[in-house]
Amino acid sequence: MTLPRTLGATALAAAAGLALFAQATSPATAAEASVSVRQHQSVQSWAESGQFHQDQRPATVVTVPGGQDTNGQNVTASLWYGNPDQSFTVYERAGQVVFSHNGYVLDQDVPTGRIQLWQASGGEQALNTFQIPDNQRWQVVSKDAAGWSMLQNVATGKCLKSNGRDHTLTTAACDGNNDAAQWWNQF
Repeated sequence: MTLPRTLGATALAAAAGLALFAQATSPATAAEASVSVRQHQSVQSWAESGQFHQDQRPATVVTVPGGQDTNGQNVTASLWYGNPDQSFTVYERAGQVVFSHNGYVLDQDVPTGRIQLWQASGGEQALNTFQIPDNQRWQVVSKDAAGWSMLQNVATGKCLKSNGRDHTLTTAACDGNNDAAQWWNQF
């Protein structure tokens, strides 16, 4: 009568193994589901960066002009003043980031290539679970020890680019060796 017990234990072990395998291969594992959230972050451009000196940082950062959170709002690079229109909540998971300004995210319109704000579809819940469309997610590429990296749009494969102070951000083919305007840091 030990045979049924052995088969029962084997079947139980096999079921547990399958459950572990299913959990390990499931797209919603605990590691993938964890989203890091950092508030009050500024995103600085390497091309127009400067050194911190006596409470002033002569750096150029991503800015929402006038703090206007509306679909289609242009996004620029402006001198850092620490204003709310330069402060983002950064959601990060598995090497990708989403930059949110009061629920409006840094978006690349795929047909036109335009960089703009767009309301996060699904709101705060979508941000917290990283259920955001590819054109609103940015892959962190070539991050160095100091935190500088390129930000590659997941939908288009192009990298975010500063065009100088008070100019609208764009994207271009990623070229970290020759284009300082494609390097960004968060502080």
